[in-house]
Amino acid sequence: MAPDTRILLANCAGSFLLLLAFLLLALAITGAFMLWRGLRVARRELPSVAARAATHVSRAERATQDTAVSVVEPQIRVASAWRGLVAGSRALVGLDRPSGDRGDGDRSAPL
Repeated sequence: MAPDTRILLANCAGSFLLLLAFLLLALAITGAFMLWRGLRVARRELPSVAARAATHVSRAERATQDTAVSVVEPQIRVASAWRGLVAGSRALVGLDRPSGDRGDGDRSAPL
């Protein structure tokens, strides 16, 4: 191979590498520009999106709380009624206080 051919091939290879570097740089610049535009659009749209998201979250929270209350409330009512019946029957029968209890929290022996 002649020395002129090697120099010509080296120059072509260098040119192709520079072309590849230029295309990658152009791609990186285009990507950065698109990111910048996207962030500007997002900043402009953020208040309306945040308001809609807050509305959806509060609606979901309200629905969850209403469901929880509708599930737990009957159980609380039944438990409360049962405790009331137990307390009432103990009061009628006289089992409300253990022996030695004077009602003031002192469980020592009566004087």
